[in-house]
Amino acid sequence: MGFLFFTLLLLPAMLLYVLVTALLAPFMPVLQPFLDWLNTPGVFYRISQLIIAVNLLLFVVLLVVRFKWKRAGKLEWGYIHSVQGWPRLWRKLVRLVLSWGPLWVLAWAAAFCVSILAGFIPPPP
Repeated sequence: MGFLFFTLLLLPAMLLYVLVTALLAPFMPVLQPFLDWLNTPGVFYRISQLIIAVNLLLFVVLLVVRFKWKRAGKLEWGYIHSVQGWPRLWRKLVRLVLSWGPLWVLAWAAAFCVSILAGFIPPPP
């Protein structure tokens, strides 16, 4: 079982790491100061707060759009199946995004909130 785990999961991840490292190596002298700045606790904490705010804003937008579309009847299966081809696929995709999107966005915001509250993302000194 360990051999399968190594072969199917870890080996491709290690190969991807080597590939990305090789591709970014020429640009590292330029990127290194930015990456060092990005990894400071204060900046990372503020970026986490920004991610939470953007996700909550997107959550509200998705809920409003879902409410409007549901009220107009555009999320009903009769409306979706009234057309054939690509329009049906797009309507199904919009229904999927408006159904599961708010939960997905809220889960990301909750994950960052829990990370900050639990101390995994330390506040700036």
